[in-house]
Formats: sequence, structure tokens, C-alpha cells
Amino acid sequence: MLTWVIVGAGLPDLRIRARSFDEALSRARLRDSGYCGGYVADDE
Repeated sequence: MLTWVIVGAGLPDLRIRARSFDEALSRARLRDSGYCGGYVADDE
């Protein structure tokens, strides 16, 4: 499981634990569809 930082224009960054980027992005888009990118914060 990885911690992802998901970003979007004008939106606060979200830290989400997920197995993949697609999973993290889909969770972020439940809050706001404007989330569009991200990166791994750590790999614990």
C-alpha cells in the first residue's frame, strides 16, 4: 500500500493510501472531479 499525494488546480492536496494511482485518483474524484494528477509520497 502506498501513500499518494493527489493534486488538482485550485484544490487542496489530498494524501490517500491506495494500492495504485488509479485507485487513489478515483477516491479523490469522489470529493471533486477536478483532481487530475499525483505522485507517491512514500512507499510504506
